[in-house]
Amino acid sequence: MLPARPFKDLMQKIKLILICFWLLIISQVIYANQFNAKVIKVIDGDTLIVTTANVKMKIRLWGIDCPEYNQPYGLAAKKFTDLLCSEKIVTIRIIDTDKYQRKVCVVLLKNNQSVNELLVKNGFAWWYEYYAPNTASLNSAQNFACIHKIGLWQDQKPIKPWIWRRQCH
Repeated sequence: MLPARPFKDLMQKIKLILICFWLLIISQVIYANQFNAKVIKVIDGDTLIVTTANVKMKIRLWGIDCPEYNQPYGLAAKKFTDLLCSEKIVTIRIIDTDKYQRKVCVVLLKNNQSVNELLVKNGFAWWYEYYAPNTASLNSAQNFACIHKIGLWQDQKPIKPWIWRRQCH
């Protein structure tokens, strides 16, 4: 039989190793460029809360900007994103980190469709060319929505959210 003290020391070392291993796994999941996560909340059209390995993170959709709540189509954009993503497992592809320390991402549905592109193509978001220049897929999606007068493109002169925010603040 082992004396009590060495057994306690061994158990503490095992606990420490397990904690380090768990932290390593979590850090790999969070800092990997691409991972799967469950969407647990849609804050607005282009901001989500996801969880993976029991870690919650707020993400912002890359290359697009949805209307604000008090702007035409703002609530519709949130509802559309909610319909596409809520409670679903999605693939998160991290592109950048914004000034609020949110991960800025492309979000892919199970069928590999980009939520970012679907929002633009269905007239619930603008292609944010300043942050995503030369992005042909977002450009095409916006041209499609504009030509077919889908969503916000039904308005005579829709106001871009980044201009709306400057006017309101």
